[in-house]
Amino acid sequence: MSETSIVLQLQELATDPNSNVEELLNKALLVSRKLKIKKFRAWCEFELEGYSGQEIPPYRKIRGELKAHNPVRGLIPFILPPELDEIVTNIEVIQPIGEICNLVNADNGKILYTLTSEMRHLLMQMQTDYVGSPMMPKLIIDVSQLMAIQTKVRNIILNWSLKLEEEGILGKGLKFSEKEKEKVAAMTVTNFNIKNMQGVAGNVTGGTINQNNQMNIQPKDFDSLAKHLMQNKVEFSDIQALQEAIESDPAPCEPNKLGSNVSSWIGSMIGKAANGSWDVGIAVAGTLLAEAISKYYGLG
Repeated sequence: MSETSIVLQLQELATDPNSNVEELLNKALLVSRKLKIKKFRAWCEFELEGYSGQEIPPYRKIRGELKAHNPVRGLIPFILPPELDEIVTNIEVIQPIGEICNLVNADNGKILYTLTSEMRHLLMQMQTDYVGSPMMPKLIIDVSQLMAIQTKVRNIILNWSLKLEEEGILGKGLKFSEKEKEKVAAMTVTNFNIKNMQGVAGNVTGGTINQNNQMNIQPKDFDSLAKHLMQNKVEFSDIQALQEAIESDPAPCEPNKLGSNVSSWIGSMIGKAANGSWDVGIAVAGTLLAEAISKYYGLG
């Protein structure tokens, strides 16, 4: 077995749906390092170690299902406007492939995805029509979506190894000849590219704003609220829209019970943060707006 081509071993593992994907990636990493194929090596390392702070390949972008925990009925659908629902439910899976495999092997069918505390707070604030304490939002992922990530990794490695074979690069055991290495240097297989496909969700942990600005907002003083929002890059037209929303809503008695018009305005602003028209990260945007508006109402 020691003299069997490791490239052919890759093909055998990649075509076996029951093979260990982490082992497959480790062997692919070994081949890419020996052949000095830098782009493929980098991809293998990201898959094995995780994509924290790195661009996410499109196949690692999945969609969750937003639910709310009703104390009587259990999990029920959490209904949001379509543009906001798309923002909240888009997920970037940055975990190492080993963790993904463990979740798949647990065979629970559904997985609970942890929302940021800012996002949970914002979603609970939007429950203006619910009588009683706001329900806790939860994002549910179907395991089949994680299985699809494994399948994509297998297919990428299979196609890559087939390309090596087509070019006559098979190796003997774990070694490659100088001639094979020269072929690699001249071939287009090094142009491997899995580019990032930015979704509307953006990076919920990214983006910073002037959080150090002192929040000098006086209760019922819209001018002080407007000044603070302008300091944090909110457009004048959006501030005008907020003023109209505030005038249309009854004054809330609790910070998590904002009116429907103000809640819709916050959702619209988070959408702008997500698509880049407001230069602020989503998580930061939700916290800033909720705190500022609560202070205006004298609730913060």
